[in-house]
Amino acid sequence: KDNSQIIKTGPSESMSKSKKNIIDPEKIIESFGADAVRIFILSDSPPEKDVQWSEEGIISSYKFIQKIWSLHKKILSEIEMNHNQDKNKDLEKFTNKFIKRITDNLDNFNYNIVIANLHEMHSFITKEINNRYTKNTILQNYKKILVTMLPVIPHLANEGLSDLKIYNDIHWPKYDEQLIIEKTISYVIQINGKKRALIETERDINEENLMKIVLENQSIKRHMENNEIKRKIFVPNKLINIIYNKMLKKNFIILIFIFISGCGYSPIYYNLTNEEFNIKIIGTTGNSEINNLIKSKLKKYEKNNNKKSFNIILKTEYKKIIVAKNSDGIASDYELIVNANFAINNSEISKNLVIQEKFKIKKNDNVFDERSYENSIKRNFADLIVQKLIAQLLSYK
Repeated sequence: KDNSQIIKTGPSESMSKSKKNIIDPEKIIESFGADAVRIFILSDSPPEKDVQWSEEGIISSYKFIQKIWSLHKKILSEIEMNHNQDKNKDLEKFTNKFIKRITDNLDNFNYNIVIANLHEMHSFITKEINNRYTKNTILQNYKKILVTMLPVIPHLANEGLSDLKIYNDIHWPKYDEQLIIEKTISYVIQINGKKRALIETERDINEENLMKIVLENQSIKRHMENNEIKRKIFVPNKLINIIYNKMLKKNFIILIFIFISGCGYSPIYYNLTNEEFNIKIIGTTGNSEINNLIKSKLKKYEKNNNKKSFNIILKTEYKKIIVAKNSDGIASDYELIVNANFAINNSEISKNLVIQEKFKIKKNDNVFDERSYENSIKRNFADLIVQKLIAQLLSYK
């Protein structure tokens, strides 16, 4: 063993015996518990990708286990109160949706999205348990939730079932399709392909009745003023796109463009999309610098909009690959690559989105601040990734 060599901190990478970066699982389990380790491994990335070790990741998983256990104690106290009647059926509806999402994601091997489902469950139950429910309602629904947690965190789930004195008749719960189907639908209203409104209507409404409601909307009236509808694209229970002639508007924009250019100004384009989201990053792994850049870019979308709320687990990977070297053996060309994996989840969807951005750098004989240049590229990467993420979230709604 040579103790004279300097230890260097390397990049985040997969465990390998040849790289001598193996972590002993027994020591981790002793420190954090098996359930925390399971959550960390499953939430880190999809099964087909390698697991990247992160001290922050395992600590975050351990804290989440503690939160679930605290919620369990709170639920037990609510059971003991034994209220006379249920305030509503929201708990039963959520439980059925939760069972369906967990079942589908396990069948499709989307284990990282299963962890996102657990985070969503914790957030919902923490708030909903404060409403009054009878002992029987809480027991029936909480038992089903604990059983669906068994494949992911078996030790905590078994302890929870034991506290409820449930030792037998444990089987995978079934969900009620009627409780999953929402009676109302949020229709996306588009004008010439751009989203202009979101209207709540009854499910399975026909195009004629929907158009009557749409044309009464003040925002739509403003955009449709003095314009004749050419055609409509109707997607049942999702959206309607109204197409009209834009020649007058286009000519006006061209005149303004010519006027500004003639005055010597450079036209500046702004993103006029007034979209509001409630985006919550509930976990991050991978490159902390890229993660922080993306999180800072997403802060402006935290609008506390319950209808467009998304929980996201973010995993990033940053690579710097040498493409060519000069005669002195120094890198002359290299490529920067960022992979961003988003596990996206809310009450309606569970999706996994992968975004990759690349940039090639060709160094010349001129001296330049390589680190500053690379940091600038990272910021541009974060901008592009956030733009693509927001565009994808818009398509989900």
